[in-house]
Amino acid sequence: MSDIDLVVHGAAELVVGPGEGVRDLELVEDGALAVENGRVAAVGPTDDVCREYPPERAGKTIDATGRTVLPGFVDPHTHALFAGDRSDEFVARIEGKTYTEIMEAGGGIPVTVEAVREASEDDLVDALCEQLDVMLAHGTTTAEVKSGYGLDTETELRMLAAIERADRRHPVDLVPTFMGAHAVPEDTDTDEYVDGVVEEQLPAVAEQGIAQFCDVFCEAGVFDVEQSRQGLEAGTEHGLAPKIHAEEFSRIGGAQLAADLGATSADHLLQATAEDGRALADAGVVPTLLPATAFALGEAYADPEPFLDAGAPLALGTDLNPSCFVHSMPFVVSLSCLRMGLRPETAIRGATHDAALALDPGDGTGPLADGAGTLAEGTAADLAVVDLPSHVHMAANAGTNRVDTVLADGDLVVADGEVLRGQWAGGVARDDAPVEISGGARERVRASRERVASVIDSDRAVYGINTGFGELVSERIPRDRLDQLQTNLVRSHASGAGAELDREVVRAMLLTRLQALSLGYSGVREVVVDHLATMLNQGVHPAVRSTGSLGASGDLAPLAHLALVLIGEGEAFVDGVDGRLAGDEALAEAGLKPLALAPKEGLALINGTQLTVGLAALAVVDAER
Repeated sequence: MSDIDLVVHGAAELVVGPGEGVRDLELVEDGALAVENGRVAAVGPTDDVCREYPPERAGKTIDATGRTVLPGFVDPHTHALFAGDRSDEFVARIEGKTYTEIMEAGGGIPVTVEAVREASEDDLVDALCEQLDVMLAHGTTTAEVKSGYGLDTETELRMLAAIERADRRHPVDLVPTFMGAHAVPEDTDTDEYVDGVVEEQLPAVAEQGIAQFCDVFCEAGVFDVEQSRQGLEAGTEHGLAPKIHAEEFSRIGGAQLAADLGATSADHLLQATAEDGRALADAGVVPTLLPATAFALGEAYADPEPFLDAGAPLALGTDLNPSCFVHSMPFVVSLSCLRMGLRPETAIRGATHDAALALDPGDGTGPLADGAGTLAEGTAADLAVVDLPSHVHMAANAGTNRVDTVLADGDLVVADGEVLRGQWAGGVARDDAPVEISGGARERVRASRERVASVIDSDRAVYGINTGFGELVSERIPRDRLDQLQTNLVRSHASGAGAELDREVVRAMLLTRLQALSLGYSGVREVVVDHLATMLNQGVHPAVRSTGSLGASGDLAPLAHLALVLIGEGEAFVDGVDGRLAGDEALAEAGLKPLALAPKEGLALINGTQLTVGLAALAVVDAER
């Protein structure tokens, strides 16, 4: 038996990865997996895995009873980085306008290009992270993101830099693609523009060193086959693997070009033929179908059978962009079954392992090399827990998000359907982003408080509830003194010295203490987390001294100064109010009353490392920038 970081057990169905052929899955009923150092250490039947890795010895457990566990979704085709608003095109499509007609009327890609050119890099990073949050909540842990809304060297490089920054900041693993040949700028000759992509943009992109792929929109009225070949061959010369938008609105030879060049993938393929399917399969090109595009544009759906019959693995993606606002890979899975006739197991393959194939540049550096799209032993622990009993149920639930839990590299990033945003430390501490407590967090807090109440009712001796602390652990505290014990603990440890901590550091402490208590392991009442959230949102910042604790057994003194204000003591600063206020006056400014601490709450408030964690979180934010 071994200790382990995390065990997921009891899954009604666990999707390990691809089965034999190009249509099947490897499934385990009553499945489990163990995670160590961010990777899958074991996978199989619950009895087998839990015999080797008992859940009670794991750092964390996830009971997946009645639910499906599957690899994190891989989205191999998105234009998720954009700015501006094209909602008017939604109405135009309802009125019967085609994509080409909208473009000819001054809409489409040029509108987004103008907005992106005006956006700063910081704006682009924030915009992309907002899109990624929604994708992550639907179970996507790896996604390709294209440039292509700059159409000039400066903006294309800025887009790629924003993608790289978002990749560092966000749990979703991003694969950057350069797509300078996405459209032709207004009043520009197409051949001259392609020459500019080849001679100016691509060398700059290669020097920047971010993009992994080069993509071209090979389509009638955009870039023809020879122009597409010119751009993709130049990209290959600069070390970028080729991908291609092919046969979307008309069949002009883009799929055959992909086969000739040995491209990683050929995408869209609504007008592709059986001949195209055989050519792609023979060349090892992954056909990538995007049913949400047909759904959004009102077009006919691609036929997957010519590709599958030819033996090609079939990838699925969202094509998230300003005119196809679909973030959900589960919805794409449902669409592919309902409108393209895929069986659920083939669709799940296409949204996981085979989607990772469509992002494999063939040099051992892509997400497939890290095991994206599978949960085999040794692969990255990227997974989604879906609150449904099988992959078939998931495919049948079109339009509802049943993803409950998501892990990225073994880290919990979605819990109870809520994204745990890694950027909160900077956003809340420095930019005063608001916080709110999710319904799932409230349930956990209430449940943990009920356990404390049961201990008190049982009269069992439990440390921190009805005993003394430290050397006084053997001293039982009378029931009528339990509340006073917690208040005395906070007062006795509020003995810090030295300079006061900066406002952003205090806010980081408040945030990380709130997050820790909201996990439901500390036994505090709901009113405690509500007070902390209100203090953050209303700008109440306790005066916390910087010296006084080693941190080895907790940042006791700094957290005690923070907790003093909760009980109406100590001092605090309030945004918009000059000078420092007494704790009760500061709370009153936020519409709060001092708390009378209940059993366990004083210990829960001060026994943590939130000064250390808060400082570390801010340092990570600074390092990423």
